[in-house]
Amino acid sequence: MTQPRAYRKGEEKAMTPERAIEEIEACAGTQFDPRLAELFVSYLRTASPTYQQADDPSFSLDGQRRAIMAEIGDGAVVTAVGVAI
Repeated sequence: MTQPRAYRKGEEKAMTPERAIEEIEACAGTQFDPRLAELFVSYLRTASPTYQQADDPSFSLDGQRRAIMAEIGDGAVVTAVGVAI
């Protein structure tokens, strides 16, 4: 939500973190599980601006891969969608 999207028109190609939080809260119970939306919003309100804006390096594919490998251990091989990482 906080990253630019080609299909969004006008000035709001990317939502501000606060606007994204408002959207999650508004869609809780319809688009989003209300319990998960509440937990996610409470976490986002305490997260750093870099995280809120999705500029944190952990959002990159390499960042996610490193986090998975750290969790399961260096010796493990993970295959996702037919691709070994």
